[in-house]
Amino acid sequence: MTRRISLISQTLNRSLATPLTIASSIAVFTSGVMLFFHWGEKHVEDLHEWMGMALVIFTVWHSMVNWRPLKKHLKSHTVWLFFILTLVFSSAFVYSSSQAEQDIETILIRRIESAPLRTVAAVLSLSERELISRARQQNIQIDNLDQSIIEIARSTRTHPQEIWTLLLSGLSQ
Repeated sequence: MTRRISLISQTLNRSLATPLTIASSIAVFTSGVMLFFHWGEKHVEDLHEWMGMALVIFTVWHSMVNWRPLKKHLKSHTVWLFFILTLVFSSAFVYSSSQAEQDIETILIRRIESAPLRTVAAVLSLSERELISRARQQNIQIDNLDQSIIEIARSTRTHPQEIWTLLLSGLSQ
């Protein structure tokens, strides 16, 4: 009886693990191609990330259910060669991407975050007095206008993004 339940469970696992792995692969492949060609990026990005996580889970499940056949594949030198090539290519790509120049918005935001608040006020088309008033309204302590957003964030133990959000709230474009 236990063997029969085990066989049913194994068959059920196989009949589900493979189709779910294939379906999530198709979703990740399709959304990946769309992201590559910048087709509906804003709409597809979340789908790609979540289906990617589903693909990881289903692939691990599929590998566990099909462990014996997988062990046979892992004895092949060709499989290991492709694993190593994929690892080297992926590592090189991630490294080169991390070394590449950041997008212009990120560069500007980082520079403004590091600039004295009097410069930030000018960039936001605010007088220094208006900037201080906005900060006080949002309970942001400014000691002097030579401070930067990063320094304020450190002293208040918050993220610079939170300081930005508070200073910009209600500011029209």
